[in-house]
Amino acid sequence: MADVDGVAIVGMGALFPGAGDLDAYWANVAGGVDAISEVPADRWESFFYDPESFHAATPPPDRVYCRRGGFVDEWATFDPTAFGIMPVTVEAAEPDQLIALKVAAAAIADAGGEGALGDPGKVGVIVGRGGYFTTGMARFDQRVRVAQQLVESLRELVPGLAESQLEDVKHAFQAQLGPVRPEAAIDLVPNLAASRIANRLDLQGPAYTVDAACASSLVAVDQAVAELRSGRCDAVVAGGVHHCHDVAFWTVFAQLRALSPSERIRPFDRSADGLLIGEGTGMVVLKRLADAERDGDRVYAVIRGTGVASDGRASSVMKPRVDGQLLALERAWADSGLDPATVGLIEAHGTATPVGDAAELDTLARFFGPAPGGAPADDPSRAVLGSVKSMIGHTMPAAGAAALIKAALAVHHGVRPPTLHCDEPQERLADSRFRTLAAAEPWPADDERRRAGVNAFGFGGINAHVVLEAAPAARPAPTVARAPIPTSEGSVDRERVVLLAGGSADDLLAQLDDPTILTTRDDASSLGSSFVGAPSASGSSVPLPASGGQPPGVVGGSSVVGAPSASGSSVPLPASGGQPPAGPWRLAMVAPDERRLELARKVVARGTPWRGRNDVWFSPEGLLAAGGKLAFVFPGVEPDFTPHVDDVAAHFGLPLGPLAHAEGEDLHLGLQGAGIIALGRLLDAALAELGVRPDLVAGHSIGEWNAMIAAHLIPDADIDEFIDSVDTENIDVPGVVFAALGCGAEAAAAAVGDREDVVVSHDNCPHQSIICGSEAAVAEVVATLRGDRVLAQELPFRSGFHSPMLEPFVAPVREATARVPLQPPVVPVWSATTVAPYPDEPEAVRDLVVRHLLEPVRFRELALRLHDEGVRVFVQVGQGSLVNFLDDTLKGRDHLTVTAAGPRHAGLDQLRRVAAALWAEGAAPRFERLAPSAAAEGADQAEEGIVASIAARATAASASAGARLPLGAPLVHLDPDVRLPLSVGAGDAAALLGAADLGDLAAHPVLAEFEAALAEVAPATADVVGAWRTAGPAGPGGFVPSPPAAGEPPAGTATPVSQPPDPDEPASLTEVRTMSMAAMPFLIDHRFYRQREDWEEVSDLFPVVPMTCTLQLFQEVASRLMPGKVPIGLESVRALRWLAVEPPVDVTITAAVTGPDRVRVSVEGYSRGTVVFADDYPEPPAPDDAPLADASVWGPTAWDLYHDRWAFHGPQYQGVREIGPLGPTGVQGTIEALAAPGALLDGAGQLVGHWVAMHTEVDRLALPSMIERIRFFGPHPSPGDRFDCTVRVNELTDAFVRADLELVSARPADAGRLWCRIDGWQDTRFDTDEVVFPVLRDPDRLVVAERRPGGWFLATEHWDNSASRELMMRRYLNHRERPTYEALNPKAQRQWFLGRVAAKDAVRSWLWDHGAGPLFPAEITIGNDDEGRPVVEGPGCDGLRVSLAHTEWAAAAVVAGPGEPDPGIDVEADGPRHERFASLTLADAERSLVPAGEGPERDGALTRLWTVKEAAGKAAGTGLEGRPKDLVVTELDETTARLADRTVATEVVAVGEGDTARRYVVSWTTT
Repeated sequence: MADVDGVAIVGMGALFPGAGDLDAYWANVAGGVDAISEVPADRWESFFYDPESFHAATPPPDRVYCRRGGFVDEWATFDPTAFGIMPVTVEAAEPDQLIALKVAAAAIADAGGEGALGDPGKVGVIVGRGGYFTTGMARFDQRVRVAQQLVESLRELVPGLAESQLEDVKHAFQAQLGPVRPEAAIDLVPNLAASRIANRLDLQGPAYTVDAACASSLVAVDQAVAELRSGRCDAVVAGGVHHCHDVAFWTVFAQLRALSPSERIRPFDRSADGLLIGEGTGMVVLKRLADAERDGDRVYAVIRGTGVASDGRASSVMKPRVDGQLLALERAWADSGLDPATVGLIEAHGTATPVGDAAELDTLARFFGPAPGGAPADDPSRAVLGSVKSMIGHTMPAAGAAALIKAALAVHHGVRPPTLHCDEPQERLADSRFRTLAAAEPWPADDERRRAGVNAFGFGGINAHVVLEAAPAARPAPTVARAPIPTSEGSVDRERVVLLAGGSADDLLAQLDDPTILTTRDDASSLGSSFVGAPSASGSSVPLPASGGQPPGVVGGSSVVGAPSASGSSVPLPASGGQPPAGPWRLAMVAPDERRLELARKVVARGTPWRGRNDVWFSPEGLLAAGGKLAFVFPGVEPDFTPHVDDVAAHFGLPLGPLAHAEGEDLHLGLQGAGIIALGRLLDAALAELGVRPDLVAGHSIGEWNAMIAAHLIPDADIDEFIDSVDTENIDVPGVVFAALGCGAEAAAAAVGDREDVVVSHDNCPHQSIICGSEAAVAEVVATLRGDRVLAQELPFRSGFHSPMLEPFVAPVREATARVPLQPPVVPVWSATTVAPYPDEPEAVRDLVVRHLLEPVRFRELALRLHDEGVRVFVQVGQGSLVNFLDDTLKGRDHLTVTAAGPRHAGLDQLRRVAAALWAEGAAPRFERLAPSAAAEGADQAEEGIVASIAARATAASASAGARLPLGAPLVHLDPDVRLPLSVGAGDAAALLGAADLGDLAAHPVLAEFEAALAEVAPATADVVGAWRTAGPAGPGGFVPSPPAAGEPPAGTATPVSQPPDPDEPASLTEVRTMSMAAMPFLIDHRFYRQREDWEEVSDLFPVVPMTCTLQLFQEVASRLMPGKVPIGLESVRALRWLAVEPPVDVTITAAVTGPDRVRVSVEGYSRGTVVFADDYPEPPAPDDAPLADASVWGPTAWDLYHDRWAFHGPQYQGVREIGPLGPTGVQGTIEALAAPGALLDGAGQLVGHWVAMHTEVDRLALPSMIERIRFFGPHPSPGDRFDCTVRVNELTDAFVRADLELVSARPADAGRLWCRIDGWQDTRFDTDEVVFPVLRDPDRLVVAERRPGGWFLATEHWDNSASRELMMRRYLNHRERPTYEALNPKAQRQWFLGRVAAKDAVRSWLWDHGAGPLFPAEITIGNDDEGRPVVEGPGCDGLRVSLAHTEWAAAAVVAGPGEPDPGIDVEADGPRHERFASLTLADAERSLVPAGEGPERDGALTRLWTVKEAAGKAAGTGLEGRPKDLVVTELDETTARLADRTVATEVVAVGEGDTARRYVVSWTTT
């Protein structure tokens, strides 16, 4: 075909999951990065997710069984001002239109800018976009249809509501959607995805959208090619866009059962079970090839042919038809004029649906034929089959664009990328000429098959195919590095370093087996490191990839010399002049011992990078060797600044300077600032001695000044003057404080809102930010966030840095900075203020220094940008938290972080670790400079060497991040302030205590229930219901997979309801079983509550069935439907509520076969799960023996766990025998199998709960609620067998903890063999603060209520949901009291229970004060006499009298002993009081006691008078008798009141902090 028919791809833009631009997309594709994650919370609510809905005969239309996919929230930003768009219209616009505009502009820029496109009148825009229910339209529908539907439903359900009330509801609902913007309605028109691009970029050719379902992008390209060939256009922007994740869209695919129930996307794999939904936008700029060559354009690839076809008549529009797909391929290759046999890559549609993959493989086999010569399945002569959906999910209309861009880049770079998760390819693949790749492989430039085909097949039978080939004289691409896994650093004490290198894993393993490797040689030890380099003869020939076109074995200008021997044995290098060995596979160890050697062997055998844990570093292809950049990052101020670098200064002859006086927690900010800069300079000079130099530098806060100094942007002679000019000691903003928050900047900004007296000053990483403002404002924001369970801590700094509050104080800095001379830096300096390199102009640099003081630190954004710029290794040059910030921000991206100074090692020891880590990644540090004999030549000489050895590198221009686009349309929740009080008039009763207090109306059942619902359920329905439903059996459960022994009755007593049905029908059964202590006596040791030893009422002990005992029940029942098979696991286990067995309870158990080897079992209302069967147990995989990060043995021992009541379990469930290392990511321990059902894995669950108790400060009680997957690799062990259990925590939220567990046999016969693996063990966390948690452990000695100075007790809620309240209710109330509680409505339950807590704690405290021993709350009963007065019963209570009072959220109680006057107490909320209240309650003589006018003082006096009268009436034994004016108060102040015959004390108590605090007035009698 003549080039005049070829169409060149001259520019591309991409925004897909895990990638905000084209470079990042290619790096992810080539590196095999899996960008799949869980759906973000703001897309759709979690309660739509129900994994069990997949198994329903008729899928529920409002539930989704899969919640994983590909998402772009991190990159979905848009700067409207850059495109001349009104910012106010952005919120109402369809986000996909704005993203399409942004990506199209990036593609045009990539093509050389708008000027490279030629005549705007001949530039077209064709965009593939689906007609789905997109985000903007969903929000508009909420405003119009849903708001009216809400009103109509309320009108039907509550006929008595007035129209004005209904309108208020509607307006309140719509108000939550933001202001109405009629001018933005046009932005919802679908075609604007293309038209907006043409409009904003002034492109005047045809502009339209194409909807061909999943083939839309390639159909758009086909249309674009036709436009170019016809001459109607000279350039076309074509592609696809899809950003629709409305839950309605997901439910469509759930209804079709197209989503993966395993939540993994595995194109062409035998286990593929469905797709995962992704999103993204991809655009290409197309020109005729002849025009592109004429204009000197870069050409990524040439489109040689396109083909589009429909399936025609088929059995179903849902079922793909091979003939239709074949027709599209035939048309495309015929259009290209090329031989299909020359194809080297097919980027397939590859959705991972079994039917779709099978049809596509049949199409490929029929069109391209079999492999030539019957080549084996993995033969390199076969062409490659790939699917980018394995990395980003199915991006629907944008899928073709994602595939086309991937294929074009593969052709351009000469790399065939991998496809993920195709571990066992379908058999059909072997019948074709294709193979899949697990890792990228080179695609030589001289390969005649540098041709690719791209498939996109859409619902309804629309098929498209595009043929690509390399551009003329295409250049080979650089080597592609695999994406390693970042890990954390370890620590050791000994400082000998061993370095090994080779060409393969076998090379390194052979060296690790050398028995002399642990020998400390004199020559090696004198050097401080042993350089052992012994790659085999074959291994030594493997070149080390290097950046910058350098020869193999050379990185960054420094030689890396190996010392291989012909035999491959270990050859130590001499200390004098020795260099570490060469080779692409590198392993470094500090302080090698047998344990580290064993770890190193496992790491090398696994073949994936290992970065620092336990002081071992390994990389098969170093980040620096593969061309990655190295950055120095300088930290700022830290709460604790204690550097240990005296030995570094002495070793290299460097001055300590201000470091000699800059240590400690209470260090003045100015002195610490000087110390930070001195430490950065010292370490920078020391690293220069080691030959370690950066490609660029950056800093955090004042660390940015260190970066400027390190880059020599400031002349050496002027550094001191510069430091003096920015002297932090003389900058002090009165009344301004900082607070560190355990949330990202976005959440912090939401908490700050529109306040002007507090700002977000630091965006550190996704899980930490800092705010700065006035003390009062910061305290209020902190209180708000703590109420949301966000950790917050005020910092000991008061500078006001990085906030506008510093503006009045920066004039001296601005003046002094103007005097400091500047020079070009030797390496680029990147700013955390602008997220860009420092400008070139000196005045702009000076302006930026001042801006740096006044504007936020954007370190998170900086980290992402630097990674996008190619930085892969970050060295923290100082002491601080930057490595943590970087690891949090770059999680899932290939990178290494290492710190040059840390609190756990001396300075030289830490530098050895830096050198070892960098060497493993391909650098060449001068280890000999760490030897004790190294001569120090002084800091000045070292710094001169720095300048001479560094070459500056070019950096890209910074683009504006813009505002984040809303990609979800979540459900609307009314603001609490506008929820309607839909109640009848309250009359005089409401006036008596104020309209805000309806406590006296609790007797009206409708009002009481409704008010309780408004106050408790409506604000957090999902939380309350979720807590109840997910609160599993009390206590971590164990698991017994074997059925009962012969003759042994199953747990409980079963009564069959129905027999298994006809064999031709799906097998099922139903039975009713009685659960009781008689049937399950072992549960006496799985009772949740401890009581007095002789306690007779078993229900007060609350014996519950462990969740894992329920699992045994599941297997026992399911086995009856799978005779001859063994249960090898369980899936989707959910505990819905506690199953208590006293009193006995009848439960209905159902079981049904739901698929091959699967039985779904349900204990109705309590739990459910699926049992998996097989003919025999599978062979176990190797256990995950990677050590837990930063773990050590600390905290309670196994004996303490039970003796000190960290766990509630009795002897039959006390299976934890040893608690091993415990750290931030998990815990290890040894568990013994006991005879009680469920005991073994109950012990494993106890370790999970123990980890929560040790690693959290609040909500430390966690109980199991679900398990995603269990697999057994052998029968259940015998009692006495022991297992090593590892718990790896992978998610901790306010609501739950999720972990993966492994149990490995410790029996001599099969030690080290994996017996059980559990994925997704989840514990629900219960509200247990610093008051409640100790009470749960020691209820007989501690109390929940607070003893107040006046001797009375105040009880408030320490729990936010009903499940947590039930925990405490059962702790406090006995079997005589619980029926009364359960008969009340929710609001009355809360008040009544708080009253009992206050009274019981008051009584127990009185008894303890008078010599009583331990007393459990259940031993005290608070009843009422015939006149309603409280009566106390219990040991030692004779003669005691108690008075109690409660309001909605608080209760108070006071006790009088024998011979003391009867007590009286009252509590009321402190709030507004109506005039009518005064007229009903005050005698004329009392009017003078109340301040005149309106306001808090008057309201407070009225409330105090009321509580005084109530307390006095209770003490008299009469109450107010409806005549409050009869009790006359003669004197009243803020603490005391007098009546005729008694004195009453009064106090105002605040519960909570900030705006959410509740104030109560409490009065109690003293005489």
